[in-house]
Amino acid sequence: MLTKEELISGYIIDAIGRAEGRLGQKVFERSGERLEQRDDLARIFSFIDDFRSGKRQVRWLVLPGLRGVGKTTMLAQTFDRLKAMGVPMDDMLYLSLDDLQLRLGASLNDALTVYERKIGTAFESLKKDIFLFIDEAHFDSSWPQAVKSLYDRTENVFVMVTGSSALALSGNVDTARRALELNVLPLSYREFLKLDKNANMPRDLSRRLGDLFFSSPDYETLKKGLIEIETTLSAIEAMIKPYSLESYLRKGSLPYVLGIKDETTAMSLISSTIDRVLERDLLTQRQLDRPTLIKASNLLSYLAFGERLSQQSLSTNLGINRVTLSAILEGLERADVIHRVMPFGPESTRLRRTPLYRFTSPAMRAAVLSQLGRLGSDNADYGLLFEDATVLALRKASSDGNLRRFDFDPKASSADFVITRGDGSRAVLEVGFGRKGTKQALSTMKNVEAIYGLSVGKGSLRFNDDEKVAMVPREWLLLSC
Repeated sequence: MLTKEELISGYIIDAIGRAEGRLGQKVFERSGERLEQRDDLARIFSFIDDFRSGKRQVRWLVLPGLRGVGKTTMLAQTFDRLKAMGVPMDDMLYLSLDDLQLRLGASLNDALTVYERKIGTAFESLKKDIFLFIDEAHFDSSWPQAVKSLYDRTENVFVMVTGSSALALSGNVDTARRALELNVLPLSYREFLKLDKNANMPRDLSRRLGDLFFSSPDYETLKKGLIEIETTLSAIEAMIKPYSLESYLRKGSLPYVLGIKDETTAMSLISSTIDRVLERDLLTQRQLDRPTLIKASNLLSYLAFGERLSQQSLSTNLGINRVTLSAILEGLERADVIHRVMPFGPESTRLRRTPLYRFTSPAMRAAVLSQLGRLGSDNADYGLLFEDATVLALRKASSDGNLRRFDFDPKASSADFVITRGDGSRAVLEVGFGRKGTKQALSTMKNVEAIYGLSVGKGSLRFNDDEKVAMVPREWLLLSC
């Protein structure tokens, strides 16, 4: 009978042999063309290029994010690039920890111990570079200790780790001190257009637009900058296929359904992803029982309708106590299915008010609404999806350093978001899928002493100079990241 070590050794030999074929499927389209690459890859490639040239400051990357956002594809494209650069196959190891656990009941540490023996030298004595690709890391709770040990033993190993739960990946002190975390968010509208071979918005133009929206020193600078690039943006918009925005909001933020034309099939696949999050990720991370997971599914249905329900009303409607509700919400946040937006105001008030929960991917809200038979084509439905896309854009703007934080205004008849910029000053953002005026933006601007307001909706670029509000086409906001 084979020992566990012999089984793992056979598994690793097989993994190395099958890696090119297994990962190659995620690099090429059926036509044989290479898949378009996401923006995050350029940064990852730069770290690897530095590593190969001897700069070893960054050699452990952690890529957390929602299921289905393309993390494994990014690993595959990195693997493919290294192969093209001449890195031997034996010097690259791809391990999916859910597969390792399911097949062998083995840990990452077990696999690294066997791999060390296979390469014939202790990690401390390595004279060559090794690249490790660790997928679905959250299925092994001991993975941070295994990678930390490897990191401390040698500078000749570059490690990329992915997982579906952001906090499960970043919550370890040793990880935070050594690893660089790059949160992989769903596709932006600009990335969707690029990957869908629809229209190409230059990244520099996108950055300029984001800088104007969120970092302009005053209203006059905002207005002048938007007028200067209006013609260029209008030319790009003219190339975009009709109903591309609607397609993006319904399913285009998740790359694995981009090529699926039948919407029923796409919605079914996204619903299956949600089920896997509930049944596997929440079960792993929060140790919730099956009846509670059903309540988690029920909760997503309530959240999908977009109403600002208090935790007390949610607790009552779901028939669970507040502690269980908080555990479910925290689990969904950890899995990045939903994102919490805090109310604007003093810290004591913020903590007492119920947060606003938006879906990380508008496609996930669309799938839940579709299951409930409530996904229509009117502005109310698209308005909810557009708010999700707006929160996604604001999260990307935060990661780009354009804003310090964003909150929602809990007052009635107010704007949707209060933006706190890098210098501490504030701007106001009101969004909608249909046409928007300035009333709600003005209401919040007076209360928060904003330097300017953005009212985003259907229509062309317009300005209200007296009130310092720019009325911006809805597509422009989503193209800014």
